[in-house]
Amino acid sequence: MTRMQQLSRRFRVFFLLVLGAIPLLSALIWLNLDLVLSGRLGPFPGSLGIDPGLVRGPVTGEMKLLGFLVFMLPGSLQMAAMWHLARLFGEFARGELFSATTVGLLARTGWVLLAAQVAGVVSGSLTTLVLTMHNPAGQHMISASLSGSEIMGGCLGLALVFASRVLDEARLLREADALTI
Repeated sequence: MTRMQQLSRRFRVFFLLVLGAIPLLSALIWLNLDLVLSGRLGPFPGSLGIDPGLVRGPVTGEMKLLGFLVFMLPGSLQMAAMWHLARLFGEFARGELFSATTVGLLARTGWVLLAAQVAGVVSGSLTTLVLTMHNPAGQHMISASLSGSEIMGGCLGLALVFASRVLDEARLLREADALTI
């Protein structure tokens, strides 16, 4: 087994672990929303785009469930990206570099990452609505924002789609060379 194949197997396992961690960590955050908002559960409020000052009503189970579901909009797309990457690196571990399967997996990963960035913007807006759902009348909020990480994620998704096209051209050239005597 080559070094590239060994590293590919490790990356495959890593992406599968991240795939499993996404819903677990999201559930942990939303089940412990009280601790998150008070700052007792790590530095989460700011890093998740959650302003603790928005919540003026009680934190309810309904809020936690809706928040988790909204949070999993981009989360499910991130999980799909991890699944495609795990499959891609599984192909690399088998020595498949220039195949229609690897090209397709790379392209799907790119499109899913791009979609996850759009879903992240929508999710952020819906999160503020969920967090303020029990605020007094006139204090419900909805906000929209686009962060640098979402722009970067979108650019990365587009780059992967373009790289898949380049890889597909290389695959076609390799297949044509194999037919040449």
